[in-house]
Amino acid sequence: MDIKGSFNSFIENAKQTPKLKLGLIIASSLFMFYIIFDLFFSTDTSYKMTMPNNSGIIAAKGDSLMNASLNNNDDHQKPKENLDDKKETPKDSDKKIEEAISGIVFLSYNVKKGDNIDKIASRFNISKSEIKKLNALQSDKLKEKQKIKIPIKAKHKARKGETIAKLSKKYNVSSKVILKANKMTEDKELKPGKTIYIPIS
Repeated sequence: MDIKGSFNSFIENAKQTPKLKLGLIIASSLFMFYIIFDLFFSTDTSYKMTMPNNSGIIAAKGDSLMNASLNNNDDHQKPKENLDDKKETPKDSDKKIEEAISGIVFLSYNVKKGDNIDKIASRFNISKSEIKKLNALQSDKLKEKQKIKIPIKAKHKARKGETIAKLSKKYNVSSKVILKANKMTEDKELKPGKTIYIPIS
C-alpha cells in the first residue's frame, strides 16, 4: 500500500473543500504521530535507530584489566628468594671479611675474654689509634663479644703443600707477622682449607 500517495491525494481533495480544513489538520497530526511511532517502535528493523555496540569494547577492556590483574598477582606470587638461607651464622660472621677498600679488607673480629686494644693491635700489626679511629672508640676498654673491624691485607684459604713461608713471599709480608696474626709458633705445611689472616705489612 502506497501510504504517501494516498495521503497526498487526500490533501489535494481537502484543499478544494473548506469544510474539510479542520479534518485535514487532524489527519496531518495523526499521520505525523503514526510516522514517529513507527520509527521508534516498529518491529521493522529498517526504521530502527541503531546505536553502536560498546559491549565488545567494554569486554575487551575488561579482559585487558583482568589479564593485567592476573599478571600482577602472578608477579606477587612468584617465589622469592629465601633470604634466611643466605644469612650467615654468628660463627661465620665473626670472621667475615667485608668488601675491599683500596686493597685493604676488614676482618670483623669478635672480642674474646682477656683481649684488649694493645694485644689486638700487636697481633694484627697495626696501631692502637688505628683500631680506635676505625671503630669510633672513645676509650681503650673493650667488652667481651664486642665486634670490631680490623684492617688486614687478605684472608687466605690454604691449599695443599702451602706453608707460611710461601704465603710470606706471595703477599710480601714477613713470616713472623703472619705467624703472630694467626697465633702460630712454627712454620709447617698448612692444612688445606685452613683460613690464614695476612696482616698489613
